[in-house]
Amino acid sequence: MKRRWLWTEKEDEILRDYVVKHGEGNWEEVAKKTVLESSAQHVHCHIQCKKTLRSFYSTTIYASNTYSERLLLWNTITKLSSGLQGYPWIVGGDFNEVRYSSEKVGGRAVHPRRLRKFNSCIEMSSLQDLKALGHTLSWNNRQVVRIMCRLDRVLVNSSFTNLFSHSLVNYLAPGISGHSPLKATYEPAFPSGPKPFKYFEMWESHPTFKDIVEAAWGIEVWGSPMYKIVKKLSATKLALKQWNKECFGPMQQALQQSRVVLAEIQALLQYNPLDPELISQESSARALYARQLLQEESFLKQKSRQMWLFLGDTNSKFFYDSLKSRSVVNTISRLHSIDGSELSSPEEIKDPLDSGASIPPIPAFGSITNEENLGLLSPVTTEEIRRALFAMKPLSSPGPDGFPARFFQLFWDISNTSSVMADYSGRSVIPSLP
Repeated sequence: MKRRWLWTEKEDEILRDYVVKHGEGNWEEVAKKTVLESSAQHVHCHIQCKKTLRSFYSTTIYASNTYSERLLLWNTITKLSSGLQGYPWIVGGDFNEVRYSSEKVGGRAVHPRRLRKFNSCIEMSSLQDLKALGHTLSWNNRQVVRIMCRLDRVLVNSSFTNLFSHSLVNYLAPGISGHSPLKATYEPAFPSGPKPFKYFEMWESHPTFKDIVEAAWGIEVWGSPMYKIVKKLSATKLALKQWNKECFGPMQQALQQSRVVLAEIQALLQYNPLDPELISQESSARALYARQLLQEESFLKQKSRQMWLFLGDTNSKFFYDSLKSRSVVNTISRLHSIDGSELSSPEEIKDPLDSGASIPPIPAFGSITNEENLGLLSPVTTEEIRRALFAMKPLSSPGPDGFPARFFQLFWDISNTSSVMADYSGRSVIPSLP
């Protein structure tokens, strides 16, 4: 039996509810909806806010239970994406498919081919999951032998994330239905506090970088080995923050200025192509601009955490999009306390324990063997410290001080780094008790 869409009437009800809550009046006066195309599995439309003139494309999904028909829907989504490059786009509804095997609990395992087809559609369409709140296993069979899946989701492209940077989707309680309703919202950003120090690999390309570190690390510090390290890192951090502000400053402005200077010199060369001074100036300006481009790409790559791409391939736009997406995902806008109440204000989220939330108890660990105990009590050697340090991924998960393993690897033999580490060697990991 062919399914009929009752989408328009339902959307009218949702938009009307939104307008009443925000005191805007009739929703037709707030937003204009234009249906562009539709089928048994999707409705694609354009929506524009009349007040702000912001607009975006929206595709509502109601995927078929038949795998072959869903493949047609994946092709439709991919084709739609080709005409929406650079335009905000949100795709949501019942996809009748999961992205990962972990999104299904109970029942038969999902065939890998189905996962690949669905994920290929999402990747080729440059879509990504919108940040989700609530219980994302949105469908259940309502039987004693329970099966639960994440069949419902909301996907967005990078242009939508840029336009509505703090949007998210809330998975509501299913009630009497087998599916959880999805509610996509846009919330204002919380005021952020001071930004912590972060080490950037791009600094290493600057000729004065090592001099700054050596000078800061060379201060005289008296105390225990760990106290020395902490104080030297603190001095290095302050020096690098000031140096970064002076040498790099607003990166985009410096990059734009270098681009303009290079273009002006190259324009003059069109009239005097053999002028040796202009040729020398162009060479210097081109080298500076290329170095700044690489520094920008390195900066964005590190912040976006997309470490699998190589520098020099002009991936800056991809890094910008990944950074924006990562920032949205990492933003905590709501928490649920132990009693089920929702914490949404910045004050409640900053101090969840005083607001009723609790931390689950830490499970007890098993006992260790005598051999393991002897290993923990044996003296730590400098070579063991060095091997452990150089086995770490250079830029993965820096410590709370902002310095990744890359910094200690680079300066192991500089400014007495290794000797300070060596002061700590000869001691056991766990001191013996009397």
